[in-house]
Amino acid sequence: MTSQAESKRKQPTLAGDMDSVAPAVSADPSRFDYPDDGRRRVIQVGVFVENSQARSLRQRLLRNGIATLVNVATVQGERSIRIRVGPFTKAAELQSKIDEIKAMGLDARVLTY
Repeated sequence: MTSQAESKRKQPTLAGDMDSVAPAVSADPSRFDYPDDGRRRVIQVGVFVENSQARSLRQRLLRNGIATLVNVATVQGERSIRIRVGPFTKAAELQSKIDEIKAMGLDARVLTY
């Protein structure tokens, strides 16, 4: 059993200096790479010819809690598999996901449509 003092130490507190708390992503719009203009954007994380490579990236993203879209297209007679995340209309959500993807060491190319 733990003592009351030990259990109090383990509990997070909300009291304290609020200046030391990191701001939310939406708190600093100047930090966004894209404007908050309501346009639909997706993040393209990879383009592959091989199914196995596309599947591997998709599974990696899913394991990290990132839902994906798969788009298959034929460009100049060659089939390509595009792994995308989104769509997003809010700059804060887009930037947060870009940061998350880049933190995984992946490229994050934004497409607007």
